[in-house]
Order: sequence, then C-alpha cells, then structure tokens
Amino acid sequence: MRDKIARLFTEHYAFGLRHNTEEGAKSWAIRQVIEKLNCTEEEVLESIERDESKTFTLDKKNDYEVKAINRNYLTIFNDYINNLLDSNEVMFEDVEDIKKSTLDLGSKINISDELEKFSIKGLVLGDIQSGKTTNFMALTSLAFDLGYKRVIILTGLLEDLRVQTLNRAKSALGHPDEKVQDNYGGWMHFLSKGINFPTKNGDIKKDTFHNNQANEIQLKNIWIIKKTAANLKKINDYFENVRSVFGNEGNDKPINFKTLIIDDEADQASLESSGTKTDKSVVSKTYEQITKLATVFPKCCYIGYTASPFANLLTDKDRTSHNINLYPDDFITVLNPGKYYTGYQKFLEISENSKYSMIPLKTEEIENLNSFFKDRKAKLSDNEVFKKAFQRFIISGSILKLRELNEEVRINKVKTMMINIHHVNKNQDEIVKVIKELIKYYSDNINNANIEKEFETIFYKEYSEINEYSWIRVWEEIKNIFLYEKVKIVIKNSSNGFADENNAEFQVWVGGYKLSRGMTVPCLLTSIFYRNTKMADTLMQMCRWFGYRTEYIDLCKIFTSEIILDMFFRVFSSFENLKNDLREMNERDLTPEQIQIKIEKFSNGMKPSSLNKIKGAIEVNKVSFSGRNFISTYFKDDHTNEYNLEKTKNFINQNNVYVKNKYFKIYENISYNSISGFLSELKLPEVSNKNLSHIKEKMDKIKLNKEYFEKWKVVISTNIKDNNGTINLREFNINLSSKSVFSENIKFDEKLNLQTFRLKSILTTSLENFEKKSFEDSKNDKFFKSTEKAKIRTMKDGPVLFIIFSKIISKNDEEKVFLKIAPTIAMIIPKNEDPEFQEKYDNPFYINQSSGEII
Repeated sequence: MRDKIARLFTEHYAFGLRHNTEEGAKSWAIRQVIEKLNCTEEEVLESIERDESKTFTLDKKNDYEVKAINRNYLTIFNDYINNLLDSNEVMFEDVEDIKKSTLDLGSKINISDELEKFSIKGLVLGDIQSGKTTNFMALTSLAFDLGYKRVIILTGLLEDLRVQTLNRAKSALGHPDEKVQDNYGGWMHFLSKGINFPTKNGDIKKDTFHNNQANEIQLKNIWIIKKTAANLKKINDYFENVRSVFGNEGNDKPINFKTLIIDDEADQASLESSGTKTDKSVVSKTYEQITKLATVFPKCCYIGYTASPFANLLTDKDRTSHNINLYPDDFITVLNPGKYYTGYQKFLEISENSKYSMIPLKTEEIENLNSFFKDRKAKLSDNEVFKKAFQRFIISGSILKLRELNEEVRINKVKTMMINIHHVNKNQDEIVKVIKELIKYYSDNINNANIEKEFETIFYKEYSEINEYSWIRVWEEIKNIFLYEKVKIVIKNSSNGFADENNAEFQVWVGGYKLSRGMTVPCLLTSIFYRNTKMADTLMQMCRWFGYRTEYIDLCKIFTSEIILDMFFRVFSSFENLKNDLREMNERDLTPEQIQIKIEKFSNGMKPSSLNKIKGAIEVNKVSFSGRNFISTYFKDDHTNEYNLEKTKNFINQNNVYVKNKYFKIYENISYNSISGFLSELKLPEVSNKNLSHIKEKMDKIKLNKEYFEKWKVVISTNIKDNNGTINLREFNINLSSKSVFSENIKFDEKLNLQTFRLKSILTTSLENFEKKSFEDSKNDKFFKSTEKAKIRTMKDGPVLFIIFSKIISKNDEEKVFLKIAPTIAMIIPKNEDPEFQEKYDNPFYINQSSGEII
C-alpha cells in the first residue's frame, strides 16, 4: 500500500508542480491521494518520508514549447529599431544591444497561437534611468510580430508617469502627432500596423467597454493604465465583459488572444504587501487585481520591469491569489545599460577622484533641516546648502550652454536642479520660497561686483579642471540666464497637477514622491538629496542623477549626507553582486527556481524592502561560496548514459566506503584531482559542460586553501526499496531512484544530433543540510528517521559530491522508460576558510525561504 501511495503521490505532485508552488503542489497531491485511495493523511506523509526517490524533483514548467523566432516576419519590431537608429538619441551599439536582448527575451515568450493556454512569469532587471522603457517598448513591438494581440502596460501610481509612458509608446510605434492634421502619410503607415490605444485620452473608465467597439477589440491594442486597485478592477471588469459578450470558445475570441502584461516598476504596489504575516489567504488589493488580470486570459505572459528587485525576489511565494503568485518562476533577465550610461560605477569613480562632485552636507546644514522638519523652529532660508547648490547649478548650466553653442554636445532643451528632501507638500512649499528668493536676489543684483566675485571664486576653486572657457565667457552666460528670466521653478507633487516644465531652459524641480521613482529628470546637473529611509529599494529609486549624462557628468553636483552616501554605495554594491549572480544563472541555463538567490544584508539596520513585501525572506548568517550546483541536463542516448554509468562506477569503486546504511553510501577524503578528473570524463550536453566549467572555475579559486579543499565527501543515495531496480557497486547494491521527465523538457541538440532531457535538480533538505555528526548517527539507523529539518550545516566540512543513480521515465499520456539508468550529479561547495574569501563572501544575507526553500 505504501508503494502505491508513494507512486500516486509522485504522479500528482509532478503534475501540480506545473501549475503551482512546491508547497501548493504537495498539498494538492496529498488531497488527491487521500480521495482516490481512501487513506489517511498520516499514511501519505509516512509513505512520502520513506520514499527517497524525490532527491530530484521535476522541472516546474508550463505545458508549452517556445518556437524559434522567424526574423523575416518582424515588421513592427524592425520599424521600431530603425526609428531608434534614425532618432540619433541612442548610440548605434546600444541599439544593437537592445535588439539582441529583446530578441533573446522574445524567444522566451514565443508560444504557438494554436496552444489553448499558457502562463509565463518573468522579471527584467535594469539600472536606474538606464532605458528600461525603451527596452519594454522594443518588447511590445516584437510581441505584436510574435502574434500577441494585446499588450497591457501597468505604470506607476501617478498620472504623470502614465502620460509619460503613453507618449513614449505612441512615439515608439510611429503614432503621428495628433496636432499635425496633414500628416497623411504618417497616419497611413501607423494605421497599417493596426494598433489601437484605448487609453490614449485618459486612464481606463467604467464606460470603456461601450466606447471600445467590436472592431477595435479585434485590433492590436496597447492599454496603458495606472497601477491602482480601482483601475485594475475596471480593466478586469472590462475583459469579463469581453468574455461574456464574445464568448471564450476558440482562438478567434478576443479573450483568447495572446496577451502580454508589462508591469513597469514591478516592485511598487504590485507585490503582496498585506499587514498580516500568518493568514496567507489575506492579500493586498492591488496584488489581488494583478493576479486576477494575469489569469483572465488563458494565454498570458506577465513580465515585471524594475531597477530595485529585492522585494520581487523575496516575496512570499505561498501568498497566492487566483492560484498564482507573481514570483518570476520562468526567467530573470538582466539588461545591460548603454555604453554611455552613468550609474553607480561612474559615480563611485567620481567620488574617489573629485571632492567637488559628491558634496557632503555640513553638520549645521543637517541640523537645520532636521529642526525645520521636526518643529519648524529653524528657517530654511538660513541654510546655506540651497544657495551653494543653486550657485553651482547656474555655473554648470552656463558651461554646458557654451558647449551646446559650440556644437560640442547635443542641445539639452532643459537643464535641471532637483531638490528632494521631504515628502510633505507644505514643507516643499517652504523650499520653493527659498529658491524664489534666490532667483529674485540674483536677478535683481546680477550686475553687482560682489555677486560676480561669489561665482568667480567657486568657478576657480571647483571647476579648475574644466578649462574649456574663460571666466569672462562663463560670466556672460550666467548674466544672460538672469537677465532673460531663464530660470523657473517646477513643483512636482500631488497638489499642483501637471506642471509645464518646458517653458524655461533652467528649471529647479522641487518634490518628494514624484521625484523618488520613475520620473525621468532631464539633464540633471545639481541635486540636493536628504531623505531618511531604511529600505534599500527606496534609496535606489531616489537616485535620479543616474542616466545618460556623459556629456556633462563633470558638471554634476550632489549634495547629501555622509551617512546617505555610505548607504548608497553599500546598496548598489550589493545590487551589482546580485546582477552578476543572475547573469551567471542565465549563462548556466538555469531558472530562478533552480538556484538560491542571495541578497546581501546591509548595515545601519537597512532592509532590502518593506517588511510587508518580503514575507518570504529569511536572514542567513553563513554563506557558501558557490552553494548548490547542479548538472541538470543529460543526453537521452542510451550509449552515452552507459558510458557515463561505467565511468561513475569506476570512480566509485576506486574508493572505500566511510559510512553505509539503507539511505546512503558515503565516502570521505576524496582528492580534488580525483573529483575534477571524474567530472571531466563525463559526456554531457553543451549547456551542462558550460555549467560544469563555471563550477570548476569556482572550485579552482577556492582551492587557494589546498588542505581544506582536498577533503571531499562523495554521497551515493540509495532508495529504501528496490522497486526501480538495483545497480552493483563492488561490495553492495544501490537501489535506483526514479526520475520523471515531461516531453516538453526533452530537447534536441542540433550540434551533436542527439536528444537531451532536463531535470529540476533540487536536493532535498535532508541531503543538503547534513554534517559529520549526522553521518555518525546514521550508523545506528537514526539518520533521517524524523522529518524534522535539523539545523545542521555542511559549512564546517569540505565540499560534497552527490551521485544519484536513476531510472528515467518519460511522462506524457502514458509511462515509457526510455533510459535504463542515468547517473545524475549535484554538489555543495561550502565557504572557504581563506580570510580573503571570508571577507568577500562570509557575510549575512537574505534568501527566499517560502515554498519550503532552505539553503
């Protein structure tokens, strides 16, 4: 009976993984077994515990297969790329990179129109103000060529951002300026694409369905809406109406059109952020509506875009709504910023080479700000930082203006100073008063010799390395700014509606929330930034001085505190490490479900994000250099697997068993050269060889401490019963595990003309978290008698090589064994004892422990 329970559970668990989290699949499978076999939950759990065949689990994928992109039919996408080239706003090499990365992303979502349903979830990481919008507009144009009829873009929470994105979309897809009535050719070219903008005249409204006629629903549609629960409910109601009016049977029904949801600023509002930690059935309203939107369409791809992904990666996967979560199970893509992007690395370099670019606030300036915001006893007009920053903005802007006049750089219609020091509107009003007084003072006294002397002193002290123009020329330009009233203030907050920021060449932007996320600040020369936050993602988003500022980066000035500067560098250093880990994941052809994503812990009590958004996070105080490493793709060919089997048996038979029981055969003190030689002899597909090369490269680095790294363990897993057959290893037999593979995970290696199969190679917690004491206990048959996840680590021991001999079963409509036996490989490489490596890698970090994932 136990074997029957275990077998039925395995089948249902495998199916459940294709549609749910691991925990959800397990719960569903248990219920199915209880119902079909009329057994108790205790009997099911006991059978599962005794069945060690699930050392590896199935690849959790939808039942779909992506198609190769036929580039001969990419008309809308090619138009978009050509428009980028013609605009001269993006460098040629950057356009090529956008094209390449978009095609790569498109290859992950190119699903046949004939498929009845699919669900894809991914995440795209970019840098702050690096051109994410340009990239997802490229994906939008490509999606239409790939047969998607509907793109829904969820913008931020502000109408400014929605309109900004709408205008970018219309421009990107060749929508002519509606003010130009005689642009007949432009209209004809645009209409030939058959693209409709249902929200071009405003956000979605209750009567949108009635206004959007049947013929428009059949067109390619781009919906651009604010990301609020109320708006999302309206669009969900709209498509429920579409379903009821037009039906849902057949691929020609509008509800069944392939749909792409692009979630801009995907870490804002989208994620589950309810206040309750225990009741997983309670979810936040916006999250509930987004998950509903992602399930309204049978054929849907949801892709989030963000430059601060900590919350997306640490969200609680078990907090599902409409039976899904928004964790990017299928892929995470890291975008490369353009060649002339100025981000963290550039500002780090600047801070090291110039003391006049990132200027710390003085103690009295900080005290003035703190006092003003606390009890209004201080006067902002007494704070010198506003005057200092404003003076440098005028000098930097004047030098840039001269560069433009001499055609040395592109003309920037607007030159900006940004002040972001408080989120309350009335406090921002006080800042505006101070700036207005400064503008009036300099406008009224610009011909005063003392005023000139003030500016001249700053020029020679802080701009001495910029010797392009004489002081006389710079001063003449400064005077022109004030004489011709070229300086205006733009208030960016919720109370002023839309501000016309195009009516002055020199602008001082004052704001809080609007300047803290998503808003593109043109030609930002000077910033005053003083916002207290304990959330890393919030701090990252406030860095609006990032962007494409190469032509004037030497003129940029940032006024902030030493503490904020320190947090700034720590957070972005962590982000760079995360991006490198994710790039390596993609190079190894792994998915987010196959690795443990680590986010470094920050100092000064800073958290990755709001605690309500990272309920899946757990802090871990020890870190392995490489952690879990899996060889997940193997050849389907029997001859190749027989070869690998013989090589594996020969390797094992050269060593003596250290511990043996009914669960494991464990070897100790295996040399690094022996391990490396064995791995090199295996015949593996190219993707696995690439993966193995990464692992061996890291192993070679860790080998700096030779004594530590020579002490390998080799663990051979054996099943409790011999249901799947046995294999003889010298003096004992190993009971085989069974591994199931669905047909969509069987691929064809064109280079070698052989088929391959892929497993989701995740070690069970019991295997992963063992140490020497557990092995000693296992001699008395105590090892793994309990299902309790013991708090034991491999970190004190040497690295471990796991070998699992498996019978591979093809799972489709019926079972069919297509491989007799295949050895499958996994490794745990713990931390290195070398101080140099400890300093770099032995730091506390966060991982996502929801759905049962444990490091």
